[in-house]
Amino acid sequence: MMVDVFVSYSAEDRLEVERVVSALERRGLSVWWDQRIEEHEWGPQIEENLSSARRVLAFISQNAVNSKKYYIVAEMDRALSENKLIPIQVGRFTQPLIFAGLTFGRQIYYFENFDDFIADKRFLDICNLCKRDNIGTSVTPMRQTAAQWLDHRPGLSDIALAFAVAAMETAPLSIVLKGAALLEQNLKEVLGQGIEDLGDNDGYRALLTPRRQRMDAIGAVIYHSAHRRYGEDVEHVRFVDPRRGLELFAYVWEELDLFRQPLVNWLEQLAEARGIRVRLRLGLMIGALARVHFMAVFEALISPWALQNNKCVRDVADVALSVVAMDCGHKSTVAAIIKEWAHSNNEGARRAAIEVSCGYTGFRYENLSISILKTLAASSVGNVKMYEIMGDAVDFLFTEISNADDNTLLDIGKLFEALADWSEKAENEAVGMLPLYLFLRVMRHTPLMRKRETQGRFSLEDLVKDRFAIPTAQMFAISLRKFGDKDFSPRKEAQNIISMFMEKTKEINSSGSIEKTSDVLLKLVQNIYLRAGEQNDQHRILFCVRSLYTEEDVRKIEYKAVLTS
Repeated sequence: MMVDVFVSYSAEDRLEVERVVSALERRGLSVWWDQRIEEHEWGPQIEENLSSARRVLAFISQNAVNSKKYYIVAEMDRALSENKLIPIQVGRFTQPLIFAGLTFGRQIYYFENFDDFIADKRFLDICNLCKRDNIGTSVTPMRQTAAQWLDHRPGLSDIALAFAVAAMETAPLSIVLKGAALLEQNLKEVLGQGIEDLGDNDGYRALLTPRRQRMDAIGAVIYHSAHRRYGEDVEHVRFVDPRRGLELFAYVWEELDLFRQPLVNWLEQLAEARGIRVRLRLGLMIGALARVHFMAVFEALISPWALQNNKCVRDVADVALSVVAMDCGHKSTVAAIIKEWAHSNNEGARRAAIEVSCGYTGFRYENLSISILKTLAASSVGNVKMYEIMGDAVDFLFTEISNADDNTLLDIGKLFEALADWSEKAENEAVGMLPLYLFLRVMRHTPLMRKRETQGRFSLEDLVKDRFAIPTAQMFAISLRKFGDKDFSPRKEAQNIISMFMEKTKEINSSGSIEKTSDVLLKLVQNIYLRAGEQNDQHRILFCVRSLYTEEDVRKIEYKAVLTS
């Protein structure tokens, strides 16, 4: 039976969502949510109601983005593919990439909390939308589309500002204005004497127009937020309608052939010059555009950028491909392209295969990074500096997620399981070093304790729990056993990482959190000890940590090992 609304949410928000469901039903809507599931029929009932529902209300809360169980992501992905997704953000936070990739360019509703959602006048509009069969029209339509706005021949400075906001939306206003000035200058150089044809024949108009009036002219607003480190007030800019940015780029791609190449050149300049957050935003925009015009955007932007010498530009291409891979319709194509790169005779293509498979895109696929590395390890073509490229890709990935407080793309536990399996079954010593290198490079970036404000869950605290404790300990045990060579010594690197965790433990312990942090590291050491193959390996791990733990602590590890064996 068809229902009007399927509600997708985090289980942590169940009580709040229950009030929402009641409010929707009072408005005459038929609602399905997982509290109506009959025992032992979870999968079939979710699938049936998700498929038959007219609309899917997805409540993106802090609990949803912090959850280890990404059911809401799978449900949003399905709803997006069927054009019935209505995303609702509850609370103030920056959406992590895995959610932003699904909601980018769509009408999204923002509310402080669930009760505000029910009380807001937009609640009635959403209820009415849920009764329609076609979601193509918005509840809050723009005054004009991006195409209509451009057809009115706005001034060159307004065009540059609009595309700068589209490319760097939510960035600080100062950065957006610099990007707009750069694009305006580029367009003047391309247009030359024909510049007046775009309506910018008044040289003083933009100079004397107040900032907020310029923002009004392009449909954008200025808002304020605190600086991440210093807490000072910072001005940011975004469009009133979140679809406007993607519409602008899509229109250029579909209709304005002569504008396309200057725009691509400008985006490349931004990628080379701007910081981490802007590069993430550029990747998000390009990826969302590629989901609509995949081959055209891939050939003009993503592929040449992925093969470039400039690392910053290649990083943007990786983020863009990861966003494309969120679309089920393109996921297999992206994987096939990466595999083609791995088999290529071109060194740049093989480098791209490693970087992308060990970066953002690789974490959208189960075991893709391992498959690509195995292919390259078995190849006799060329000499790719695999350690160096893998290291750079992992460093970029974790630098970005650390700065964005966003670990939601990462399923490190599953990766470690696959790496442990590969390491055990490697056909020779040299190939067996690759999974160890990737594992240890990731562990170098792993925090001891989970940051409570971080979106997603990734820390040593997480990795010593559940089923991931065994592969994590197993990889450490294997690493401590392998001496390696001058290029890479697994034993030395593993010892350095354990020392890093010890120093962090001492630092946190000095602030009074002794018991919990000590338990995390002690648990890791205990797990490694239990999986050490020889007595020398056991002594080696115990020696690494004797400066932190007492003899009694060590004996407890040894005693438990004896009992377990």
